[in-house]
Amino acid sequence: MDRQVPLIRLRDVVVRRGESLLLRGLDLEVCAGEHVAVLGSNGAGKSTLLALLRGDLPPTSGLREYDFGSGAQSSPIGLRQRMGLVSPALQDRFVGADWSLSARQAVCAGFHDSWLCHVRPTEKEWEQAGQWLEQIGAAELADRPVCRLSTGQLRLVLLARALVTEPVLLFLDEYLDGLDMQARARLLEAMSRAGRSCTLVCAVHDEADLPACVHRGVLLREGRVAARESVSGLSARRRKPVAGLQPDPPTPEPVRASWLFRLTNVSVLFEGRAALDGVNWTVRPGEHWAVLGGNGAGKSTLLRVLLGLEDVYPGGRMGWFGVDRLPDLTEVRRRVGYVSGHLQGTYSYDLSVREIVWSGFFGSVGLYDLPDEAQRDRAERMLAFFGLTKLADRRIRSLSYGQLRRALLARATVGGAPVLLLDEPLTGLDKQARPMVLASLERLADAGTHLVYVTHHVGELIPALSHVLCLDQGHVTYCGTRAGAGL
Repeated sequence: MDRQVPLIRLRDVVVRRGESLLLRGLDLEVCAGEHVAVLGSNGAGKSTLLALLRGDLPPTSGLREYDFGSGAQSSPIGLRQRMGLVSPALQDRFVGADWSLSARQAVCAGFHDSWLCHVRPTEKEWEQAGQWLEQIGAAELADRPVCRLSTGQLRLVLLARALVTEPVLLFLDEYLDGLDMQARARLLEAMSRAGRSCTLVCAVHDEADLPACVHRGVLLREGRVAARESVSGLSARRRKPVAGLQPDPPTPEPVRASWLFRLTNVSVLFEGRAALDGVNWTVRPGEHWAVLGGNGAGKSTLLRVLLGLEDVYPGGRMGWFGVDRLPDLTEVRRRVGYVSGHLQGTYSYDLSVREIVWSGFFGSVGLYDLPDEAQRDRAERMLAFFGLTKLADRRIRSLSYGQLRRALLARATVGGAPVLLLDEPLTGLDKQARPMVLASLERLADAGTHLVYVTHHVGELIPALSHVLCLDQGHVTYCGTRAGAGL
């Protein structure tokens, strides 16, 4: 029997970005119907490999060859429309752009492998886009602007965009990150169905995120293929986290007000739709809050209200640090640290890891002042605290998504802010990094930093989180102690 011709073949491929060696000596074949899992820790090269396979990144050296049935070619030109993609980098592109683009238009852009719907969709394309949004349970998002979607909602739209062309290959890079439990179950089933008609290449941190049809995998370590075998076999090979000593976190500045935030009848409207509706909530010194709810519940909007970045509808009041009015935004940013997918997606400055941490002293996006000697010493402590010392001189554009997330956590805490707002902080982190970051947040809380922690997953709730706020479509459904919520 003739050997099957691979859809994509890599031979001795090397990929560099600047001085960083991202992939080395890579040999891999992707054949039709043979779904592939790509496993590895943050920085192993998973996202780079998917970008290389799809043709979004050229090899520095070595052979990359495509054959979709019309003969071998080295260029992906003419094939990208047949290779769907869902990735954090793609999501960041949509988050970072201020485009007046509806969800259905974003799906239609997939027909041309474009970021913009620059070609008027045909009637058939417009209908197909709506059908795919309906199939993945996102029909109600069709006319909503993508810039106003939650992380999970936008992820659903990007999945519809990837599927609308009925691709030969579908590349999924941490495609379930940011989704609530209902959406995750729905999408796992949808991807298993998609696997009947196209070949899946899935980069994940957790094997539980793989569709049921994916059985074969490769394990990456430091840009090399360390093993190739069944997914279950690779799971046993993965390295366990190595315990290490962390320095003590810095003590934040004390809070002398009787409350940190106070919301009275707060509503936020986007194009006539209430993202928050009549929210009443007070955060007091000594309290640490978990904010729970499904995709589109209003959690991220709530954090942006706390940062003074969203206008409150008339009739509502918002207060900060014991004062019922908005202080200077520079003062808010100095006293409130913030980590989110939106911040990560819109951070356009290619600083080093050390420089991005320095910027936290000034609450700036980008670095416009230099820290003094005491601040530099404190920055080194925070780099060590989040396990970033070895990455300190790397440019952030060369980091994996999870590595950059840890750098933003260090940035948010380095200045001693008494409050830390965390919007899905574990997104993009591998299985080794997640317990380390959760333990770090617990220690920050013990040292006096007040946490407001947004998540879909109650399994992430560290012991320090004493109170719970539950949201559903902008309404508060529970506000009180964690014990009272049964968590």
